Amino acid sequence: MTTSSLGRLQDIFLYRISYSPNELFGDITPLKAKDITLEFLATKFAKNNLFLIRVKSNLYGDVSTSFNLFCTEASYSAQSLSGEKHKVGSATVDSVSSSEPTELRLTTLDTKDGFIKQWFNDHCVKATNPDGTVGVPADYAITISVIHSAVVDDTAPFGYADEGLFRPATIETSLSRRENSLEEITMTFTQLDSYRGI
Repeated sequence: MTTSSLGRLQDIFLYRISYSPNELFGDITPLKAKDITLEFLATKFAKNNLFLIRVKSNLYGDVSTSFNLFCTEASYSAQSLSGEKHKVGSATVDSVSSSEPTELRLTTLDTKDGFIKQWFNDHCVKATNPDGTVGVPADYAITISVIHSAVVDDTAPFGYADEGLFRPATIETSLSRRENSLEEITMTFTQLDSYRGI
């Protein structure tokens, strides 16, 4: 068999491998699998550990630097719609009735002098006065922004952002003498109104 014949056989073999569906690739051709892989590799995925927190209020001003330094976790449901099911003959139709307020949970570290705890408590005091009255939202409202896929302000314009007006709800901490670790605080904030989404 001549060299040219071997070359032609090799070309035919490579053509059939490249353009024939293969069970190893989920019944698609290796070329299609290559295209899918390249598309996947070229996609810039959002990372779970990259987020920027902005926090400001009339009471303390902008404390974003402290929150970004201390915040370890953030969890919230950006949108929550409630509705009812109505029977229409033998079918069922969904009817949206309202938009529920968002609840935001932030887990942070704290300084030795308790800056985060004091910040939260001061906002709570403004919300509920010692004389039994409640304060006006302008005194205790907190604007919180969560910007995804960003860790500094330079990258913030490129990330997806959620922003809302919140009030303090609960603060939790757990202390233990069994281990030498940093104290973590979990704060819950609830949305003041749902007229504008988070």
